[in-house]
Amino acid sequence: MSAQPAPVPPSQDAASSVAAVDLAQRAMTAFARPTLGADPWFTELAPLLTPATRSAYTGTDPAEVPARAVTGGGRLEESTSAFLAYVVIPTDVGDYRLLLSRESGTADWLVETITAPDGVR
Repeated sequence: MSAQPAPVPPSQDAASSVAAVDLAQRAMTAFARPTLGADPWFTELAPLLTPATRSAYTGTDPAEVPARAVTGGGRLEESTSAFLAYVVIPTDVGDYRLLLSRESGTADWLVETITAPDGVR
């Protein structure tokens, strides 16, 4: 039995930053569609989420999402971990903050949390 190779540690380089912002932008665009039916909404959003987040959003009614549109490009915030990224995405109701994570340097970013702007529920 051969040993599995150690995971490649992630780096915080330009390509990683671009990938994080791109994923956050796609996730927020999929999330901010309250007029879409629940099944197609979840089908498009789910692959962009971590398993735990996917479970948390199962059964969500997209009509309850206050944001209706992404209104600008994402902005990466500083992070102390190469495994985590915080991305701010502007919407028609304010800036949402998405926390992304990845398991290794070769793993894709996935959304851990989608946090609404202060005062928006």
